[in-house]
Formats: sequence, structure tokens, C-alpha cells
Amino acid sequence: MVPVNKSRIAVLGCGWLGFPLATELIKKDFEVYGTTTKIDKLQRLIKNGIKGYLLNLPDIDNEGADLWSCDTFIINIPPGRRNPDYAALYPSRINVLVSKILSGSSDPRIIFVSTTGVYKNTGSQADEAATLVEEHESVLLRAENIVLRGTKKSVILRMAGLAGPGRNPGNWFAGKVDIPGGDTPINMVHQEDCISIISRIIQDNTISGVYNVCGDEHPKKKEFYVNMSKQNEVELPIFNEGLVPYKIVKNKKLKDKLKYSYLFSNPMFFSYE
Repeated sequence: MVPVNKSRIAVLGCGWLGFPLATELIKKDFEVYGTTTKIDKLQRLIKNGIKGYLLNLPDIDNEGADLWSCDTFIINIPPGRRNPDYAALYPSRINVLVSKILSGSSDPRIIFVSTTGVYKNTGSQADEAATLVEEHESVLLRAENIVLRGTKKSVILRMAGLAGPGRNPGNWFAGKVDIPGGDTPINMVHQEDCISIISRIIQDNTISGVYNVCGDEHPKKKEFYVNMSKQNEVELPIFNEGLVPYKIVKNKKLKDKLKYSYLFSNPMFFSYE
């Protein structure tokens, strides 16, 4: 591992994953900048030692030179699918963001949080070379390509289903019946592993390219969600047998590169506290 000498990190999007990531980076003695879209959340950032800024894309304030001159930028901004125009808006907003980063920082490194949803459901294993969906079908794939074109130092992290504190899947199917694909394997990753992996990447400036972020084990959908519902003491869901379109996301590339062992390798044993 080659340690990174620079220490100014911008977490663009301090939400469910970005906020605990930012606070963890502060503990590691990084100077951390963070963005949010809401004024009340801005105060939360500041109270926790994060140099906070409001950011509502595509509007980027010309102020905040310190933010845009950071050394590493973590883009953790979801598409916002509730907006009916998100398919057109999201890639253009990421393009605005990347252009701003490249104009404000002399040699920036960009880490972009994406999703394993960019892979086609082929019913087989999906490593980083697996077949992708058509670019026009995925706003995140289009955004990935914008980031990759921006700098050779880009890192794309394709994350599986996210779970952890504040995001407990035990209630997602509670009481529902006739749910298809009960035998389908699931792909999930715990928040703590996401934070640990990003922290490790920040501290190793040799890493670039595309990596899957997913736990080692892939339990059946019905086993996982029934078990989670039992733990939450909610009405159990009822799944039909059989499969729905799927892939099994492989994490070998990242594990080999980082010499990383997952803290939560099996979704059946995730912690939500």
C-alpha cells in the first residue's frame, strides 16, 4: 500500500452512508468537508466537526473555494428517482459536479458510489467484467462513465444492496404474501464494510478503476427476509418458490486489491445497531 500524503477529503452527499463515513474520516485525522441539501442537516455536519456546505445540483455556488480545492472527492449523491425527470437530470448534474471538481482542484481523485444494478441479470456470477445493461437504461452507468472520463484517478464502487443502522430490511416485506422469487440469491453489503473499504481506498493512492462491493454470502431471498422479519417481530412475509432474474455479485477483485476481509460477510448476521 502506498499511503496518500494529502489529507483534505470532500464527502459530497452526507446522507445515510456519507455522514458516518465523514465522521469516521475525521477520527483518522483527515480534514473533512461535506455537503447536504438541507439547512438543518448542515448544522449537524458542523456540530460533528465537518466543514459543511449546502449543495443543490445543478446550482453550484461560486463560493466555497476550500471545498472545491480538496484532494479527494467522494460522490455519494443518489439519482433521486422520485423526480420524474431524474433519468435526464442525474447524468447532467454529475457532469456539472465533475467539471467543477476538475476546475477547482489541481489533481483530484474521485471516488464515485454506484450500484451493482448496472449489471444484467444473467442468472450467473457478475464480476467487474460482466455484461452491463445498456447505457441508456441506467443513469448510474452514464454517471460512472462521466467520472471515468474526468480523471484516470477515478474509483467506481458498485455497491450491492445497502443495509445497516437505520436501514433494516426486516420491515421491507413484512406481512406481504405471494412474493415471487423466494429462491433467488441476494446481494447485500453492510454500512460498516462500505465505510471501511472507502477509508482504505482513500489511504492507498494506487487504487483506481471499477470495483464491486458486496458481502461474501448470498442467502436465498425468502430465508433472509423471513429471518429479518422474525428478528423485528413483525408479520412474516410469504414467498413463492422459484427464481426471478438475478446475478451473483463477486467481490474478489476488491478483496485481492485491498487484502480485505469483510466485517459482515453474510447478510444473515448483519448488525443494525
